[in-house]
Amino acid sequence: MDVYTQVFALSMASNIDHMCTGNLADLQDHINTKLPSIVSKIGEDWKISWGPVVWQHGATPLPRPGDEQSTPPPPGPDNTWFIANNPSLVFPDGTFNTYIIAIAGTATRYGWTGEDFRVGNVIDFDNWVKGGLSKPSMHIGLLNQSRAYISIGTAKAVYTLLSYAAPGNAVAGQGSTLPSYLESLPDAATSRIIFTGHSLGGALSPTLALALHQANKMGSFKPENIFVYPTAGPTAGNEPFVTEFQAAFPPSSPNPTDYKVWNCNVVNNLDVVPLAWNHLDGIPTIYPGLTDSLVQEIKMFVLAKLKPRLLPDIRMRYTPIQKSSFSGTLPNPLPTTMDEFKLDVFTQHTTAYLDHFKLPTNVPENKCDGPGLSCLTEQEVLRTCPILSEMAMGTQCGDA
Repeated sequence: MDVYTQVFALSMASNIDHMCTGNLADLQDHINTKLPSIVSKIGEDWKISWGPVVWQHGATPLPRPGDEQSTPPPPGPDNTWFIANNPSLVFPDGTFNTYIIAIAGTATRYGWTGEDFRVGNVIDFDNWVKGGLSKPSMHIGLLNQSRAYISIGTAKAVYTLLSYAAPGNAVAGQGSTLPSYLESLPDAATSRIIFTGHSLGGALSPTLALALHQANKMGSFKPENIFVYPTAGPTAGNEPFVTEFQAAFPPSSPNPTDYKVWNCNVVNNLDVVPLAWNHLDGIPTIYPGLTDSLVQEIKMFVLAKLKPRLLPDIRMRYTPIQKSSFSGTLPNPLPTTMDEFKLDVFTQHTTAYLDHFKLPTNVPENKCDGPGLSCLTEQEVLRTCPILSEMAMGTQCGDA
């Protein structure tokens, strides 16, 4: 595997608990047991150097209006993240000691409603950084369009990643938070570091990287050795935020295409998730050739379920970081019903990436065979998937 595929594989490995429900201790034990062998399959020189950490929100979300008869979703891993190290990772421009911060995608209803979907309120990013990345507070009042803002959901999730220490039974780095670990590394000045994640992780990884960079919490890592590799990420902030990001992390290629590029959001051009939250109107026509009636039904879904989430800060102009696209394969035949469309949307956000990167079949591994754990039902899986979470139907298991 080339360096980009290895980084993506580590991103996927952070989702080992994705299909699992259970209490925090059992989820942590499961990933502690499974992750080292998965990481070693990506390359024999890869080792976990910090974490993993599993975090659960304290309260189970209540059913949505109109959904009161369904039972609340079972608890799962609201956020999961770890750091891996390879002392001799081969890049196109040489071989470097490298650290990878891998952040899991959405795996629970809370991950969607509390993080992905909380885009109607924002925080002032620069004020947050200047305040030491403490618990974020929602911005009150008019927005200054020259200021950098990010969604409150993204900010709270990044705060979680910054604040929680690796537990005592973690594979490595017990008792240290992610920033304290980075600042303690004696070899950072001669090493590289890459932030990566898919879906929710694709929004959190660039935001976390920029927050640490702007707050001078990257230890001795040199700016030119810090990279970001998000995939399928929704939009986290506005244009001034993107300007800051691209000044700190310019694309490694002036005209990026496909997946061999740093500091861009790598996306399947048939995936709807990267269209949130800057181009929701592109969802109904993302597959050319759909019937007029199906396009109209999708438009109504976007209008009724997704656009209201941009309130009350309707003036927030979400802007994506630079992307690098690959061409997905159009469904054949094209969907003719909403149910078929949903299944294709799920595939384009999950399986299409695994196929494009040509990952080995044993990476990632989604088996909930640990004590105290259960596997999500098909309906529960759907309710954890970005965008699809607002659609009521069953689907198959997979990574998101």
